[in-house]
Amino acid sequence: MSLDEKMKELRQPGIISKLGDPKYFEWLIDQVGAERVSPLGGLLFELGKIEYTWLIHNDVNRASDGLRLRALYFTDREFGSYPSNVSVLEVLLSFSKRIANDVLGDDSEDGARTKQWFYLLLGNLGLVEIRGDVPYVKRGLNKEMFEGIIFKWLNREFKEDGVGSPFPMPRTIGIEDQRKIELWKQFCIYLAKHPELEG
Repeated sequence: MSLDEKMKELRQPGIISKLGDPKYFEWLIDQVGAERVSPLGGLLFELGKIEYTWLIHNDVNRASDGLRLRALYFTDREFGSYPSNVSVLEVLLSFSKRIANDVLGDDSEDGARTKQWFYLLLGNLGLVEIRGDVPYVKRGLNKEMFEGIIFKWLNREFKEDGVGSPFPMPRTIGIEDQRKIELWKQFCIYLAKHPELEG
C-alpha cells in the first residue's frame, strides 16, 4: 500500500481514538529523544491527547502533515483504532520535520534539526525551557496552565505579535497580525527575523 493510500485509509471517520497504539506514541517521542516515563514524556503524552484544530483555512495543511507522519509509521504495520483527526503532538512534530527536511535541507540521521525545531516550538509556546542543550518541562507548569497555553494558541487568542504561539516576534515593527495568518506564513516571517536558525 502506498503512503497516499495509507493516508486516505487513516482519514476515515472513527478510525482513531487519541494516539491509539502505545508503540506509535513511543515512536513519536523517540523522534525527539524523549523518555516515555519522564516529565517531558508526560508533557508529550498530554499533547498527544489534544486534537489539533484550526481557524485559518490553510492550516489544514498542518493536519495533513500530521496524517502523513502517522501514515509513515503505519506503512508497514497494522493499525487498530485510530481517529481521523490528528493531535497537537503529531502536528508540532510533523511541522518540525518539514522545517528540518524541506526548508533547511535533509536532516541528519539522528534528526538533530527536527529535535531542535520541535523543542524551539514548545519553548516558544512556554511549555519547555532549554538548559544547556537539554529540554525540560517549564518550572511551575501545571495541567491548567498547559491547557490554557495550548487552547489559547489553537483558538488564535495569542498576541498580535505572535507571543503565545510557536512563532513569537515581540517588539517587531511592521509585521502582520500573526493571529490572522496561517502557521506556515508565521514560520516564514519568524525565520526571516531569525536567520541564525537556518544553520
